[in-house]
Amino acid sequence: MKNTLIIIFIVAFSKAFCCSCAPPSITKAYKHCETIFIGKFTGIREIGGAAAWPIEVGDFEVLALLKGPDFKVIKEILKKKNKQPIISIMGPHDGGCSYFFTKDNYYIVYAYKDYHNGHITTNACTPTHIISEGELAAYLSETSVIEEIATLKDLSKNDSLKIDPYFIIPPDSAGGFVPKAYMLDMNEEYEKVIFKRTIVIWILGSIGLILLVLLFLKSRR
Repeated sequence: MKNTLIIIFIVAFSKAFCCSCAPPSITKAYKHCETIFIGKFTGIREIGGAAAWPIEVGDFEVLALLKGPDFKVIKEILKKKNKQPIISIMGPHDGGCSYFFTKDNYYIVYAYKDYHNGHITTNACTPTHIISEGELAAYLSETSVIEEIATLKDLSKNDSLKIDPYFIIPPDSAGGFVPKAYMLDMNEEYEKVIFKRTIVIWILGSIGLILLVLLFLKSRR
């Protein structure tokens, strides 16, 4: 018991002195984060490193992307591959500001690119926070009135984001980093879907314009 209390005290003391920060505004966090998503934390995996100092990633079952590629397209592509949308994040290079997740809980995660390894990570200095099960439906609603979600959706309207290799959904749970071939394949499929949608919208818009012109000419007769 005494040892446990000492460990807790050391962790709390370390966090208090090594991680003195206040989370930025949602607008500022959006600008600096690589991706923002709502997900269920499913656990931690070791993907390499030494026995005494393993490299670990935390896996999230993604429920919504608030900054990133079109999530509906991502799910459409993965469904064909019989895969689930998952995002893996690494612990921050400086462990003093680590954010500690609890398995099976829901979070809104503000993830940025770690300049040491190029992978995405998050920490306690971001607006990352837990979402209770009672709040989850409101956070995921298309017409959410939660100020945080409304702000993020407004900011995302001006973004034209593509899939980024640092937070692309991994092909399976075996590895922490995404194979280049898989990444390129996902990018290609994503671009095809977006291109098809653009063509359909263009054709429908053209048909609509032609009909309006015909109606206008008919009314002039």
